[in-house]
Amino acid sequence: MPIQLRFSLTFADYMSAQRLHAKKHPWRCFHIILGPYVSVIAAAAILVDGIASFSHHSFSAVDAASIGACSLLFLHPFYIRYQLKSFYRRTRTGDENVVTIGEESIHVKTETTSSEVTWKAIRNHLADAKVVLLYLAPAKFLVIPKHLLTSEQIAELQSLLARKSATRVPAAS
Repeated sequence: MPIQLRFSLTFADYMSAQRLHAKKHPWRCFHIILGPYVSVIAAAAILVDGIASFSHHSFSAVDAASIGACSLLFLHPFYIRYQLKSFYRRTRTGDENVVTIGEESIHVKTETTSSEVTWKAIRNHLADAKVVLLYLAPAKFLVIPKHLLTSEQIAELQSLLARKSATRVPAAS
């Protein structure tokens, strides 16, 4: 029985997909997941050092550079979020998606497009507690939010993915 989902991809779902995708690549993982925390910690360390050294001497060019670096590091997480929100808005094809996952293919319909993807086109898949990513290419994937699926549908999807992965011929390198 096909699995049919009707949904709008939220920014939270988009971020879950990006985080899961980023885990495959160390730099992307650092940039999206760890980067904001590291930049705030670095900014706090520079700020504490600057405050400690400020009492020992007058304001200098090094202090001005430290203030500038702190400002940039504190703003970095907001810049990353702004950038990801911008990517999210640019990649939307409409409000409502209808995804039908069947034994032979996956049919995706939005307000402006309709496409059918055979299982042969799915190169890989990743899943975590929040989303399932079906890869068409190394950086192109379909996002299936798990919160939309019942436990029976999740089991059915996992079974389908296991069967289709076992019969897939690996791509030539």
